[in-house]
Amino acid sequence: MAGLLTQSGLLQAAQTLRTGIAEVQTLAHVESNGQGFLDDGRVTIRFEPHIFHARTAGRYDANYPLLSYPDWNPKIPKSTTHSYQLFNQACTLNATAAVLASSWGMFQVMGFNFASCGCNNLKQFVSLMEKSEDSQLALTVTYLRTTGLDDELREHRWEDLARLYNGKQYKRNQYDTKLASAYAYFSRL
Repeated sequence: MAGLLTQSGLLQAAQTLRTGIAEVQTLAHVESNGQGFLDDGRVTIRFEPHIFHARTAGRYDANYPLLSYPDWNPKIPKSTTHSYQLFNQACTLNATAAVLASSWGMFQVMGFNFASCGCNNLKQFVSLMEKSEDSQLALTVTYLRTTGLDDELREHRWEDLARLYNGKQYKRNQYDTKLASAYAYFSRL
């Protein structure tokens, strides 16, 4: 299995973001239950059919209705295994769109944010996501700083962070309340 998140990685991220380790752990917990890799060593992903639809102008909607559709459905994919099934199928149709339409690693950064993570291309982004959880965290730190979301995390503005990080449907999955609850837990440790 690839390298797990280290204490030094957490400390470096907290210092760079000018926040505490609890805030970093909060984001990891809510986004992926703190797991950047599956037991078999593959990076944790979530394939998003509505993003694949957007990235392919809906051209696969009719023939692949579970793989591509216009509106977000929180019930699909059903699991990480299902995500990989959809992702692999989408790769056969349009590999670039499949990577862009998936969230990656412990912090579930969308592939279409690769440049905001400091990557020159998708290949570099995926390679670094597959390297280690510390590498996933470093990409996420760059993403948070590049997009200005470090302030929301640092200031515990959970609703703003959830809306900007997870999208306008964040309330349907209660991302804001999950962030607040997770922070309450991790800040006590």
